[in-house]
Amino acid sequence: MKRFFILASAAIVALASCAKTEVRYDNAEPQEIAFKQITDVMTKASDLATTVPLGVIAHYNTTGNLYFDNTSFAYEADPAAAWQADKYWPFEGNLDFTVYAPYGTAEYVSNVLTIDNVTAADGLYYGKQRYVNTSKIAKVPVVLKHASAKITVKIKGSNLYTLTDLKLNGHNKTGNVKVTYGTSGNYDATSVETESGATTADYQFLSSGSQGLTADPVAVGTECYVLPGAQTSFTLTFTQAAATPITFTKNINLSDNWVANHQYLYTINITADEIYLTATVEAWEPETPTSIDKTNTDLV
Repeated sequence: MKRFFILASAAIVALASCAKTEVRYDNAEPQEIAFKQITDVMTKASDLATTVPLGVIAHYNTTGNLYFDNTSFAYEADPAAAWQADKYWPFEGNLDFTVYAPYGTAEYVSNVLTIDNVTAADGLYYGKQRYVNTSKIAKVPVVLKHASAKITVKIKGSNLYTLTDLKLNGHNKTGNVKVTYGTSGNYDATSVETESGATTADYQFLSSGSQGLTADPVAVGTECYVLPGAQTSFTLTFTQAAATPITFTKNINLSDNWVANHQYLYTINITADEIYLTATVEAWEPETPTSIDKTNTDLV
C-alpha cells in the first residue's frame, strides 16, 4: 500500500510540473482591420465620400510578404464609423498598408503603387504615405491626396470682345497612375505620374452660347480635371464688335507639368493690344495652399 501511495504522489507532482510549462493563448476575438480618414480642420471639403470604397494592400512589416492583396474596404457607419472589410490583424507582427480610392485595379511592387485605368476626377485619391510598421489598433488613420490636378479658367478684358469658344487641348484624361513612395523616414509619396499611353481628350469650357468680357475676371464653365503630366494648350475664339464683326482664334501654349494634388487657375485677359495669361498654382487640399504666379504675355 505504501508503494501505491508513493507512485500516486509522484504522478501528481509530474502533472503539476507539466502544467507550469503549458503554452497559453489569448482567447480574445480576432480584431478586424479598419481605417479612418484624417484631414486638417481646413480641408473637410476634401474628405472621401462615405459611399466610396477604399482600396488597401497589406504586407508583413518584417518580411515584406503579402498579407492580403488589393481589397475593397467599405464604410460602416454604425458602430465603426470607418472603412472595413473581412480582414483581421495577424496574431503576431505589424503590417505595412498602401491605400488609394476609389477601389479598383491596383498593385504595389517595390515601393510603387500603380492604379490602373482611372479617369481624372475630383474623387481620385492616393495615400499620402505608406503606413509602415503599423501595430494592432482600432482604426488606422490615413491621409488621402488628390491624384488629379484641377484646372479652372477665368476670362476678362475689353468689352469690345465676346468669347465664343474656349477649350483645353489633348490633356491626359484616362490612364494608369503610378505613385512612388520613399523607402525610409515618413514613407511619403515622392512622385505621382501618369504612365505613357494615357487616353487624351479635349475639354470644352464654353459648351454653348458666348460670354462677354468685363474688367473683372469671370469663371468660364466648370473646372476640368486632368491626370498629372505634361501641360498642353488652350484654344480660344473671340469676336471683336464692329460694323462687320471680326472673329479671331488663338492658341495659348502652356509649359511644365500638371502636378497631382494641385489646382491651377488660369486668367485670360483679352485687350485691344494683346492677350495675357496669368496662372496661379496652389496646393489642393488637404495640403496647406501656397501660390506661385506665372505670367505669359507673348501669346499673340
